[in-house]
Amino acid sequence: RQALADIQASKFGLLHQGTQQAISNLLNGDTMRVQASLGQLSSMPVQAILPAMEALVDVMLRPGMNEKVYSDTAEVMKKVAMRYPKVRQRLLSFQPLLAMLPEGAEVPADKSL
Repeated sequence: RQALADIQASKFGLLHQGTQQAISNLLNGDTMRVQASLGQLSSMPVQAILPAMEALVDVMLRPGMNEKVYSDTAEVMKKVAMRYPKVRQRLLSFQPLLAMLPEGAEVPADKSL
């Protein structure tokens, strides 16, 4: 998972301070670290969150997170989607797959779509 975080970071060049660590925590962290990173990301400018979108999707697909993590993840993703039409379009294309999300993730994801 660390390699994925490094690849994501390199695709976007210079990252907002803290984005790389947030991505790493989203991909590798336990519920508490993920929740802390979501709080950090939600306070960043939208363009700084964009490199973390793949990691945010990964959180939504990961079983065992609590409903607050899923809800906060969906809100951060929504923040980016509202600014970038291409991101919004891609997230909407996932709507038929909502039933495959882990328990607790479906409702927050559906609300954000």
